[in-house]
Amino acid sequence: LGIELGNLEIINDFVAQGYGILTLGDNDVIPLHDVPAEDGAPIACLGAGTGLGQCFLCPGPSGNYECYPSEGGHAEWAPRGSGSDETQLELLKFLKIRFSGWNRISVERVVSGGGICNIYEFLAYQKPHEIDPKVHRSFLQNRFAGTITANAPPGSLADQALDIFTACYGSETGVLGLKFMPFGGLYLTGGVTNKLLDRIVKPGPFMEAYHDKGRVSPLLQRVPLYVIKAEDCGERGAHL
Repeated sequence: LGIELGNLEIINDFVAQGYGILTLGDNDVIPLHDVPAEDGAPIACLGAGTGLGQCFLCPGPSGNYECYPSEGGHAEWAPRGSGSDETQLELLKFLKIRFSGWNRISVERVVSGGGICNIYEFLAYQKPHEIDPKVHRSFLQNRFAGTITANAPPGSLADQALDIFTACYGSETGVLGLKFMPFGGLYLTGGVTNKLLDRIVKPGPFMEAYHDKGRVSPLLQRVPLYVIKAEDCGERGAHL
């Protein structure tokens, strides 16, 4: 093409997101838990979209932050539930049958655009009398998460699916907070995150599950938690 490049490096898409975080200003984020970031502390990022991307940053030998990719979205998914509520346990059993060629169910099977589809199909199987025929036909034609997010009036099967999804997303966000203790900031990004922003930022399943970490729940009070609004975060990071 006749283009001269001084240096070209191929990087993981979430490494680009991670470096992009270093360029963000106050107007580029929505604080979910607004506490001061600690200088030099780890930073972490995750984002639900087609899959569940994750990365983390920590200072390198020069003192500047360096970003590292992660395949944490492929770790095992752990169901949750209060008391005798076995909804997520039943979801796990459903997914174990669907993906019976494997010995495990990854977080990405639940916390991603495809995860929304899996959760909705589970509920449609469990509660066929609550199916909206028009929405269900549309979903079966394309198996697209957007069909669920666009047709989720309160109490509907789609609404229930999104509540389960946001709870699982919040739980995994809290897990990342425990693993990396990112007192420099924990950031949410991804296409699904932005589509479900109203559900994530308001009090409800996401934040409840995020903070529900038993004896170590107080640790998350020290973690600044943000949603990235900037749509060009990855592009910014790729330029660094």
